[in-house]
Amino acid sequence: MNQEITNNEHITRINNLNSPQKNAVTMSDDDKDIIVLAGAGSGKTKVLVERILWLLTNRKISGDNIMAVTFTNKAAKEMRARIAAVCGEETVRNMFLGTFHSIAHKMLRIHSEQAQLNNNF
Repeated sequence: MNQEITNNEHITRINNLNSPQKNAVTMSDDDKDIIVLAGAGSGKTKVLVERILWLLTNRKISGDNIMAVTFTNKAAKEMRARIAAVCGEETVRNMFLGTFHSIAHKMLRIHSEQAQLNNNF
């Protein structure tokens, strides 16, 4: 089932973030591409999830226009699960969301012919 979060529900979620996290989540349309660099346990995954929800609900950006890259499979799996819990698996399935390696692999499989690769590489 595909769920949608309302703008008011998302504002409530954002109010639970600290000031730097809120700034990263709600950056203007001029700042479409963001990089979140922070130490362990600082809430990077939470910020990325909330930024994606912000883009989906407030900016009406389609999931297939979102890419979120992380370093670990654990963080990628957690992001995917958190977004799916709010927006549904269909929305998450259309995103490029994962580690550097998994996203590169997905892109190569999609464009294997252009890269002159066997599609079962």
